[in-house]
Amino acid sequence: MDYLKQNHLSILIIGFLVLSSFLGGSESVQAPVPEPKDVGAIDISRITNLFRFDAGVTRSYTNATSTDVTSYTAVAADIVNYDIVLITPTKGSLTITLPASSTLSSFVPTAGDMAEQCWHNATTTAGITLTIATATGIDLETASSTVTGPVNSLAIPSNGFACLKYIRKTATASAFDIGVLVNRYAN
Repeated sequence: MDYLKQNHLSILIIGFLVLSSFLGGSESVQAPVPEPKDVGAIDISRITNLFRFDAGVTRSYTNATSTDVTSYTAVAADIVNYDIVLITPTKGSLTITLPASSTLSSFVPTAGDMAEQCWHNATTTAGITLTIATATGIDLETASSTVTGPVNSLAIPSNGFACLKYIRKTATASAFDIGVLVNRYAN
């Protein structure tokens, strides 16, 4: 508050001096300039995860591939750095097994961390599905109204999408579990 009063006083003095120079005043007076205030150091640890500058709003980290295999176990490098995974099965339906949760420890390292990713079955051939299956420590989950009981695989129809949210669960001495929430979209 004192700072604002001091600024207003400085503005009044400067205004008076300018006005007096127009009216014929000959004295030169220098107005006091307030000293800058030290607000202290910024605590970076409080803002570390508030900003994300990876490709801005439009995401552009895409892994696009075609394959003639019918089953494949993904490795971390297949999914960790990508927002979108576009796969075109060329031989028939394809089952991709996500790696074990221990393999994805750097993807969502701390309990409560979340990463989002969408998968697209890019084939336009009817009847060719892309099935996402899970390995140890990965719990694939859909809306409770669409499935009863636990789910360990998900079929994406041709030209369909599924968006996955990987959420790191609380760590225990024997487990590193990741819940994968799934929204599936069909063309």
